[in-house]
Amino acid sequence: MSIVRRIRSYLASSSLERRLFAAAFLLTACFRIALLVMPFRRVIGWQGVPGEESPDAADPTSRPYREALHRALLLAARYAPGLATCYTLCLAGKWLLRRKGLPSTLYVGFRKVGDGRYEGHAWLRSYDAWISGGGSRSLYDVHSFYT
Repeated sequence: MSIVRRIRSYLASSSLERRLFAAAFLLTACFRIALLVMPFRRVIGWQGVPGEESPDAADPTSRPYREALHRALLLAARYAPGLATCYTLCLAGKWLLRRKGLPSTLYVGFRKVGDGRYEGHAWLRSYDAWISGGGSRSLYDVHSFYT
């Protein structure tokens, strides 16, 4: 896709989507840098309350925001590939949902791959919608979750 086409696509999106993309992009980078320079025990506090899940009932009033956030996180993952991991995207999404007053649950799971190593994955749910990383969640065993 050419740069002109990308700019037109960006300008054609709603102001909410543009703001969420910019915020998701910057937050993803900030969380990635924080994970590199801070001890993990400090970062783990940003995830929320361990062992509790948010409600999974549908909330139609927040659906447009949650859908726009989902698209913004997908774009952030595409345009910040070195900075955006499933975990940093979930932290950014959780922060944006919390700022809006919407509950969410961040899940962390692992699976054993062929050579005996473990591979991790994170995904984020708000109400009845998967905001980030939810497509491959069935491949992983949930290790912990945070509200």
